[in-house]
Amino acid sequence: MDHENNNQEREPFFKLILDDPILLLFLGVVVFMVFYLAWGFIELGNVPDFPDELRNQVISK
Repeated sequence: MDHENNNQEREPFFKLILDDPILLLFLGVVVFMVFYLAWGFIELGNVPDFPDELRNQVISK
């Protein structure tokens, strides 16, 4: 009875990931892509506003 239960145990999640090289490649690309996109959006959020005087000069030309 114990022998049957041992055969039906699920493999650990990280073992499934580490055994598949294509999945590792995909996860490696996706993780870096998500972090770089988040970093880019944070940097865009920190860009100072365009000064009103300069904006009026550009629009009036």
